[in-house]
Amino acid sequence: MTELELPNLEEIKDESELRSLAAFVFNLIEAQITRADTKAGLVVAADSFFITLGIFLTRRGAILMVFDSAAPPVERILSVLYMLVFGAVFCSMFYGLLATRPALTKPGSGGTLFFFGRIAQHEHGEFLDIFSKQSLADHRASLLTEVHNTARIASGKFKRVRYSIDFLILALLLWVLIVLLNELSY
Repeated sequence: MTELELPNLEEIKDESELRSLAAFVFNLIEAQITRADTKAGLVVAADSFFITLGIFLTRRGAILMVFDSAAPPVERILSVLYMLVFGAVFCSMFYGLLATRPALTKPGSGGTLFFFGRIAQHEHGEFLDIFSKQSLADHRASLLTEVHNTARIASGKFKRVRYSIDFLILALLLWVLIVLLNELSY
């Protein structure tokens, strides 16, 4: 079996093949985490551009316009829409940044000896000693636990990226509405 080939599960006969399969799945999940981080970074960049554009294109005093009873209704509506766009872009950036923020363990889990955070807690010799004293069953359980924990981390990242993109889409739709109202009102 190579790194790119998924073995037939019926053909797995020994512990080393099972470990290889677990390592294969772990690497797939790690690749998904990288994809989530890349997507989040792109959304945060788009949010930054959108905020900068909004700063230059938004009328000054938009917030005050909402509370000005003498202002034309269209101006008040546009001001509310500007604030909603800002709120949506802010939420998009917030979730994008949360997605890129490292989540190293599942809450309540100290990690296994396959987790780099736990490994780094020990001196080199101490780690070698503890690791070598584990049974094959302990190694297998640790590896599968890390596969599961990493999958949960990837799932959380993608959920936050999805929220980030949803808020960015909302901001774009609101911006289109602003442009249409601007064009129809003058």
